[in-house]
Amino acid sequence: MKNTIIKLTLALCACIFSFGQINAQNSTAPWSIGLSGGKSAYNGDLGNAFFNFEQPYQGFGGLKIGRYINPSLDVSLDGTYGRYGFWENNTDQFLSNMLQGNLTLDYKFNNGYILSEDAVIAPYIFGGLGFANVTHEENEAGTARAADGTDFYIPLGLGANVNITPNVGLFWQATYGGLNFNDERDLQVANDNNDQFMLNQVGLKFNIGSGGIKDADGDGIADNKDACPNTPAGPNGYKGCPDADGDGLIDRADECPNVFGLKKFKGCPDTDGDGIMDKMDSCPDAAGLAKFKGCPDTDGDGIADNIDECPNQRGTRTNRGCPTSTVVMDTDGDGIPNSEDDCPSVAGPASTRGCPVIPIEDQTVFEQALRGIQFETAKAVIKPSSYTILDNVVTVMQNNPQYILSIEGHTDSQGSESSNLDLSQRRAEAVRLYLVNNGIAASRMTATGFGESMPVADNNTPEGRALNRRVEFKVSY
Repeated sequence: MKNTIIKLTLALCACIFSFGQINAQNSTAPWSIGLSGGKSAYNGDLGNAFFNFEQPYQGFGGLKIGRYINPSLDVSLDGTYGRYGFWENNTDQFLSNMLQGNLTLDYKFNNGYILSEDAVIAPYIFGGLGFANVTHEENEAGTARAADGTDFYIPLGLGANVNITPNVGLFWQATYGGLNFNDERDLQVANDNNDQFMLNQVGLKFNIGSGGIKDADGDGIADNKDACPNTPAGPNGYKGCPDADGDGLIDRADECPNVFGLKKFKGCPDTDGDGIMDKMDSCPDAAGLAKFKGCPDTDGDGIADNIDECPNQRGTRTNRGCPTSTVVMDTDGDGIPNSEDDCPSVAGPASTRGCPVIPIEDQTVFEQALRGIQFETAKAVIKPSSYTILDNVVTVMQNNPQYILSIEGHTDSQGSESSNLDLSQRRAEAVRLYLVNNGIAASRMTATGFGESMPVADNNTPEGRALNRRVEFKVSY
């Protein structure tokens, strides 16, 4: 027995060094190896010692190697060697040495469905195929007390792993070797009770593998259990995935990953709690109604507060939410209410809908430019003869910083419609660029080409075509 334990210990050490680094048993470190000891029990023609604790101790040592298949299944190769027998009296006794081995499929209950994969106590059941080789011992008279031979059987059993650390654990296992068809090993066949055995063993188990636990993002969660193996989880992470705002939605499923939000809005917030998420809410800080895009209507006049000039008094749309008796808003004080004023922040007469009248001298400059700007034939290159006219436009724009200038390019109908549209756009842009290069802010000007779509004369005559080739300037505020 002592020699057997020494041999098993040496085998265990050899296996550990051959497999490499010890790690948690999983898909990246799938092997385990265990060293065990225990007690065998007999049941047969001589009696039943399965639960008879007065029987002499029949000890054995064991070696077990396991291989991870998936979270629910392992396959195990288990071998034991030791004493196997029964003693009732000097006549009714049976004693032998038994070497047995089996290959089993183990079903684990800590598979993530029944118990957690990280459970400290991890039970399992198993079944498979095995053999038992019995060699006899002799009594003092030299009489054999067992019949030599090898039997094949179906092992069934249950056990449990106790995980002490990710690398080391204990295990207990009970193996029933009753499904065999031999009744000769105990030298008794009188009761036709096939010889059976029960192995109860306790051992130390090491989880080993060649690659070790892989944790590519260093978040402390192995890649095989990490839903985001290449992204650090952070303080609020879930299953290895980051959740930067801590709202319970991982960032890759969160449409607002940096702002604490609600799951029903895919992680986006609803600050005012009106059921409309902020990015769709025109008034995110004030609870409102869906029909007003999240804005309130305090006075209930059907006009949202954000566009209601009298939000606390019921009014009409004509008066922009103000009642008829209320003085209508007139920001620039030109006597034209904002609702009718095209230039509500700059005073102007009613004849120009509240916009200032452009002085005659400025109008003259823009009218000269209308006919005076010349280009190279079929090109967007301004002729030098036009520079003086454009310089006058620059002076007007510099003296009137409130002017917003729309530059519109037009052509005659010669050529294709698409080429004329393109040419008119390029010519308008060329004029805008000239003004920008001479100190007028680009933000004060737009350039649009209309091609041949807006003629002012007959394209069938040379004179009419000349009038249609033009650049117009329109001033706004």
